[in-house]
Amino acid sequence: MKTTLQTLILTLSLVLFTACGGGGGTTTSTTAATSDTTAPVITVIDGNRTTYALQNTTYTDAGATALDNVDGNVTVTTTGTVNTATLGDYNITYSATDATGNTATSIRTVTVVVSTVTHNGTPYGMVISPYTGKVWLDRNLGAAQVCTLATDTACYGDYYQWGRNFDGHENSRSGTINTQATNVNTAGSTFFIKGFLDWASVDINGSIRAANWSKTDGTSVCPVGFRVPTIAELQAETINKGVTNSATAFSNFLKLPSAGRRYSFGGSVSGVGSWGDVWSSSASGSNASFLYFDSGSAYWSSSVDRAYGRSVRCLRD
Repeated sequence: MKTTLQTLILTLSLVLFTACGGGGGTTTSTTAATSDTTAPVITVIDGNRTTYALQNTTYTDAGATALDNVDGNVTVTTTGTVNTATLGDYNITYSATDATGNTATSIRTVTVVVSTVTHNGTPYGMVISPYTGKVWLDRNLGAAQVCTLATDTACYGDYYQWGRNFDGHENSRSGTINTQATNVNTAGSTFFIKGFLDWASVDINGSIRAANWSKTDGTSVCPVGFRVPTIAELQAETINKGVTNSATAFSNFLKLPSAGRRYSFGGSVSGVGSWGDVWSSSASGSNASFLYFDSGSAYWSSSVDRAYGRSVRCLRD
């Protein structure tokens, strides 16, 4: 009996010794794991920009990733569909759950927009930028088709004097007049030629014309919902993304052609097949900004030659 009691006491002592970390040792606890209350963090790929899909095309979602503070990478479950046959907004929901049951969700909204539009008698398609996710017309204003070559004359389009409306002057064969306009809104249909000067003697700071080219109601040069881009927006799609000359301007998703320009002295079109100019809506003082590219360079410039006729490409607002 004494032996049994001694054995029981000895056993209890060992249990207490071990539980209390006897002998200077440490104990292992699962408290840290069971007290995890932090949900995973979901990162939506390209989620910092509006996501568009073109009507009647196939939409491929970029997906999302999830990282948990304890479990590391966590599986993401995606729900929701995008019906590109119907215009509107669609939600794609991402969810992720860690080992202790903490769940996080995030939503991407996909906007389905028209894939074609006709403006001022010319039909256009749309292209979505792989860099910014923005929607652009697939050709220059007035162009009969998307470019097949940088020197494809059918895709050159019209030549607009900066800030002017669609009034007939943009046609490369329109008549010319050696003077300046006194009203930027009703300037007629002739192409103003006055050397390296503005085509107008009013609106010197360009604010009226910059506002005109920024309209999205279809009353300016671009279709409803579209406007002429700023120089920063043009740069973001071209110079900032590897456009260094006319070849890379054409291989860019915008397929920019070497349409040349129409000069503000004489009214002739020159540089066709050699270089390209694309206007922006940006003005600075008496200058206006545009994108330029030729066989050996590409850059943006800001100059006083608002009377030059240059290409225009429209951006969805």
